[in-house]
Amino acid sequence: MPYGIYDLVHNQGFVYVGTSSDTAAFAVDAIERWFERKDRPRFANESKLLILCDSGGSNGYRVRNWKRQLQQQLADRYGIEVMVCHYPSGDSKWNPIEHRLFSSISLNWAGKPYVPSIG
Repeated sequence: MPYGIYDLVHNQGFVYVGTSSDTAAFAVDAIERWFERKDRPRFANESKLLILCDSGGSNGYRVRNWKRQLQQQLADRYGIEVMVCHYPSGDSKWNPIEHRLFSSISLNWAGKPYVPSIG
């Protein structure tokens, strides 16, 4: 399951891939791993974090575990204000991750993986 994070300001994308299903814990873990990266560009004021996401799956606007995980793993742990805005259902066309990040991943994964022959 891929989970993508796209930094609009710095035009950088990060993809986290896991073997579990699309869960709130996996989604928040991916955001936290991105936030903790030493090599990610920093912002002038990192006391607030705005997350733009679609309205389905693990980060849907009705998923209580998603909200709880964001509060515990990001807001409380790092002392930041976390704001989440959801794109309306069916409007993923406005989501920059869909266009700038996942389209390239889909093209890359469309090829056949290399499997070495043994013996």
